[in-house]
Amino acid sequence: MDEKAATTADTLELLLLNQTAIRAALEELSLTSTVGNPLVFFPS
Repeated sequence: MDEKAATTADTLELLLLNQTAIRAALEELSLTSTVGNPLVFFPS
């Protein structure tokens, strides 16, 4: 694999990891907001 292809593969892998981390964080926020966490505020 040439350098450009390896860099592209690494970048895509990092993007996937970031997407997974963001999804987990949003899920955590969603779960904590349902139990009345005062630090999470969603205006109506």
